[in-house]
Amino acid sequence: MCSGVLISSRNILTSGFCARKIFAGLSTADAAVGGVNDFQTDDRDAWDVKILERRYYHPEYNQKTGENNIGVLRTFESFQFTEYVKPVRFGHVGWALPEAYRCVTVGFQGRDGERRNSYGTVQRLDSAQCQSVIKNIMVESSNFVEYEWSEEMDCYTSTYSNDDPDFKHCNYDNGGPLMCYMGKEEGWYLHGIVAGFDKDCDGYLPIVVTRTDNEKMASWILEKY
Repeated sequence: MCSGVLISSRNILTSGFCARKIFAGLSTADAAVGGVNDFQTDDRDAWDVKILERRYYHPEYNQKTGENNIGVLRTFESFQFTEYVKPVRFGHVGWALPEAYRCVTVGFQGRDGERRNSYGTVQRLDSAQCQSVIKNIMVESSNFVEYEWSEEMDCYTSTYSNDDPDFKHCNYDNGGPLMCYMGKEEGWYLHGIVAGFDKDCDGYLPIVVTRTDNEKMASWILEKY
């Protein structure tokens, strides 16, 4: 299971890692599920389930080094927008966030058999710090070798979460959005997609985010609308 975020009524932005492992366009295709807070206790009749028609991942996504780790999933049917369900707003292209800026990641926790919605507040490391620690992050994937930092990558350290003192980013958070608050007038914007974290999920190493405000990533995403 992976996380993602709606960018239009049929398109879901996620990581390239997630997009590559999805089955789409077949009778046994995977599905995108909206309106879920807790897979164990929610009323399933209230879920908004859409079968996936297509999957895309960046043509230069490198499974061995984590570069260009971005993907889009497209559903056969459209999600219905409401007052509470809307496509995400993108941060301005080239608008790099300052060091120590705090944002929020949204995903799912999957500890002890649970799968429930969760968020974590994270803080941005500057590029030099990111480059110095990123090679220590080992992703749980048979194809992964070692991170090679590139300009579309950012690193964030966890600060705290919603209601879980033991919160750590882990598998089900992959592909989830990095949302940043730009003040009362501007509100919340998408600035990245959670693309990687250490396989031990112990919180000692930062998470890796693919920047959606990077010009190369933004151009590719716009092609998929």
